[in-house]
This record gives sequence, C-alpha cells and structure tokens, in this order.
Amino acid sequence: MSAQGLISLENTWKTHTNAGNNQFRNGCFMKALLFYEKALEIAKLINQHKEKCSKISIPFIQVFVISCNNMANTYEELCKPEKTEKLLKRVVYFLLTLSEQGLVSSEVLHNEMRLSMINFTDYAKRNGLNQEETEKLLLNIKNEVKLGGNFY
Repeated sequence: MSAQGLISLENTWKTHTNAGNNQFRNGCFMKALLFYEKALEIAKLINQHKEKCSKISIPFIQVFVISCNNMANTYEELCKPEKTEKLLKRVVYFLLTLSEQGLVSSEVLHNEMRLSMINFTDYAKRNGLNQEETEKLLLNIKNEVKLGGNFY
C-alpha cells in the first residue's frame, strides 16, 4: 500500500473513532460500537503495514490499542464483560507479539504495555474478576515480556 493510501486509512480511522467518541459521550453505546468496530477493522489494515507506517509516522500501535480500548469501554457500558475482557487481553497479546517481532522500540512497547496492564487491572477490580486468575495472567504477561524484551 502506498504512503498516501495509509495516510488516508489513518484519517478514515480518526473519523470513525471521533464519531464513536461522540456517540459514546451521548450515551448511544450501540451506535458508538458500530463506529468503533469500523475503526478496529481499519486499525487491522493499518497494522498489516507496520514498517511503512513507522517510516511515515503513523502510530500503528496506538491506533490498534485505542480501537480495542474504545470497544472494551463500550462493551463494559453495555454490560458485556466477556467481550470487554477479551478485548483488553487482546491489546496485551498484540503488544507481546510486537515485542517478539522487534519492530518497535522497547520504550514505546514498555509504555503501552504498562498502560494496558493498568487498564486491565483496573477493569478486573471494578468488575470483581477472580483476583487469583488476574494476578496469574499478569504474572504470565510479565514473564513473557521479560523473555521478549526486558521491559521490567
């Protein structure tokens, strides 16, 4: 895909994300979800071109993370905990995969991973998830990260 094509995709992603944010703020969660789903599909397309995105300064990591987090927040408002949890975990596993691929700096990954783990932990506390399972998941993630990039 050309640089201009990626820039156009990023702009379309921003449009869908902003529209979803407006619907979310207005309490129209199902409408917000439709925009966020489109934004996530675009984020997936953008992430098929990571190296080119890096060269033209498209923040492909943040695009994907924001899309997943927006959908997770919306599912939480819609009282769909399974979908919320799945999306929050998806962000973490996405970051772990990037760590293994070595395509981005460890500083960027460290910051995004830290925020994602805080986000997941907060969600787990708010929703009374099994603390032992949550701690086990976070420990597994920390161990994976240590093996893949010494972030901790």
